[in-house]
Parts: sequence; structure tokens; C-alpha cells
Amino acid sequence: QGETVTAVAAPARIFSNSWSLAFALLRGDGTVFSWGDPLPESAGNEPLLNDAELSGPTLLGVFDAPANLKGVRRIEASHGAFAALLSTGDVVCWGDPLLGGDCRSVAANLTNIRELQASYCAFAATCQDGRVVTWGNSSCGGDSSKVKDQLIEIEEIAASCGAFAARKRDGSVVVWGHPRYGGDGRIVQRLLSGGLVRHISASSRAFAAITFSGNVVSWGHRAFGGDSQRVQGSLQNVKQICATWAAFLALRGDGTLVTWGAEFFGATALPELKNVEEVYSTGSAFAAVLQNR
Repeated sequence: QGETVTAVAAPARIFSNSWSLAFALLRGDGTVFSWGDPLPESAGNEPLLNDAELSGPTLLGVFDAPANLKGVRRIEASHGAFAALLSTGDVVCWGDPLLGGDCRSVAANLTNIRELQASYCAFAATCQDGRVVTWGNSSCGGDSSKVKDQLIEIEEIAASCGAFAARKRDGSVVVWGHPRYGGDGRIVQRLLSGGLVRHISASSRAFAAITFSGNVVSWGHRAFGGDSQRVQGSLQNVKQICATWAAFLALRGDGTLVTWGAEFFGATALPELKNVEEVYSTGSAFAAVLQNR
């Protein structure tokens, strides 16, 4: 009849991360299928935090997603749980309750959510109005009550294994969680005094922030990239940072690169790369996209 029908087919996506024991498949129709290792501690998957730090035993549950789950936009994974952000702005969780799989205690606040982040055993959700809701194990950032009054006008959240760092609209930073994973707010305030942050990146136990002046401030476990003093003189005019499990890579405005952290995870002597446009990372390696000339 001369009519035109347009359809957009959304590709399927798989969500997980380097410390998760499971995968979640988000189908094009917004439904989810998840699977993983149901064992308490599988070979090669030893917990990063011991039982005392987890404030309880780790008993991983079944990873099956709720049968009626649909309209999913994005999924985040902790070590043994998932949180799904729906198109309505609501959040649905499943998995081990000790690892963030039970969000019933904060369900009333999980509305109008725009972003999710996951640590090893906790989640943080950013609301449309800039407030933050957290749940899961308190040792990994699941309890943000001590900084609740500061968690307003939040623009961005980054997560290490055991802590969260939030960038506010005014460029200041709020952190909470385990001190040995970058969650010590006193250190951050001293390092960032007077500096306004435009982006935060995280390794498994450290954070790195780019200031609006193009400098970089890092904190957390020094062996995981928390100490950038060795290369601080080179961290000028930085426009992008990415991280592996224990190292950071900074892309400068002139197209050159700077690394720091653990050598085995990418902080090695770099080849003579110039005209780099973008950088990417896996759990233990970096890749650079060069400008074609």
C-alpha cells in the first residue's frame, strides 16, 4: 500500500566483569538469561576478601534470573549477584544476598535510576536527581551512611573491588568502602584539595582521577596503581584513563601514553607510540587506537 514500517533490532549483549562468577545475557527483547558457577569457592576463583572482611560467609546462590524479568536496559555484576536496570528506571537484583543479590531493604529508593555500578560484593545506583542508593556487603561499599549527606548531585561513580568513588557536579569527589581498596576519604580530600575532577577510573584496588587541568591524582593500594608519584611529572594534559586489574594507562593530549601500577598487568615499558586517539583495557592488557595518517 506504499506504507513504510521501520523496526530497530537491538543486539544481544553479555554482562559480567573480571571478579564475577557468572554471565548475564541481555536479549534484544529486553529479557535476561544468566548462568554461572554455583560452588562456594571454585578453583581459580578464591575470594579477594576473607570471611572477616565480608562480615559473613560466602555462599553463592543460583544465578537464574527472575522468570518475569523484562524491559532490561543494562546489567551490572558483583562476584555472585546481578543488578538489572529496567527501562522504567527501576532495579531488580538476584544472586547471593551477601554479595548484593537482595535489594529489598532499599527497594523503595530504587526508582528513577540512571546508572549502576558494582564492587566485589555491593552495588551503587545513581538516581536521576543525583542521589545515590547502595546495598550489599558493607565491607565493599554497600553501606554509604557515613557519607550520605555528601552523595548529592552525583554525575559519575567508579568502583574498585571494595570501594566506590563518586564525582559530584561541582568536581569534588566522595569515596566510601574498604580503606585498602581506595575507600579512605581522608586521603582523597588531601590529594584533591583545590582540584576539580572530570573523570574517575578504577583498578581492582585503586582509583585515578583526571582533573579539569589535565593532571592525575591516584589513591588506594600502591601495588594496584594507587601511587602514581613515579610518573607524576608526565601526567600532564591527560584526556583519557583506562585501567586493568592492577595498572592504569593515561592518554595525553599530544597522543602519547603513560602507565603505572603492576608491571604484570600492563604497566610495562611502552613502545614508541604516537598519535594515539583512544585507549582500551582488559583485565590484564591495554590496547591503543592510532590516528591514520
